[in-house]
Amino acid sequence: MTLEERDLINRRYEIAVRNLNSAAWGKMQDSEKLQDLQAIENKNAMEQHRLACEVVGENMEKGDWGYQQGLKIAVNSNELNNPNFMEHVDTVFHEGSHTRDWQAQFLTELKSEYTPEDLKIRNSPIPDYEKDPNGYFYHPAEVAARQAGEEGVRQIQSDREHILNVDAEMQEQQPFVNQILQTYDYVAMNLDTEIQDENLEGNEEKGEMLEPGEIEESFAEGESIEGGLSCDTGMIDEMSMED
Repeated sequence: MTLEERDLINRRYEIAVRNLNSAAWGKMQDSEKLQDLQAIENKNAMEQHRLACEVVGENMEKGDWGYQQGLKIAVNSNELNNPNFMEHVDTVFHEGSHTRDWQAQFLTELKSEYTPEDLKIRNSPIPDYEKDPNGYFYHPAEVAARQAGEEGVRQIQSDREHILNVDAEMQEQQPFVNQILQTYDYVAMNLDTEIQDENLEGNEEKGEMLEPGEIEESFAEGESIEGGLSCDTGMIDEMSMED
């Protein structure tokens, strides 16, 4: 992975973290929520040195939050409007743990992080919850996944606090630069395309796309986009996702 690719993943992760507030979540479309969850998964996968899953929405029963299958993490699309949106974040990290266990069977770098015994038991069949709730609950893969979900949520909360603290410092130093910092809400953008913003200098024409090189130049000195990034480019790189 190139430095440019890492930087783009970090930037999209920052946007996703900014959107994890009630005001933003209530305004976002389901597709935007899935894009932000994808950005979180991409960041987590990068930190774990594994292949990222595609995060998709699927209709599930009420109370179900998601599952992992191969390179797919499915979240319950019927719960995307649930105000308890951090459950989706927990799900992404929970299922990411299962993905890591699975990929460790064939990715050398990951395999070295497990003992042979641990790798075997993590990938052993997990009992059906309805038939054997205790077997399911205490299976090592499920224990690890629940821990990963809890730690991931705490990491997100810590990263968000750090981002907003930096924003506050920047706003104090340059109060006229970023009025968006007064609200911190709804900064979603289309993660399937290059970043676009009709208000960026040099790209006033509505809908004009920024090429990757232009993105780097636009953010080189901590510039912001509409509802977007306002922190120095190296800020997220200082953060670490705990495993």
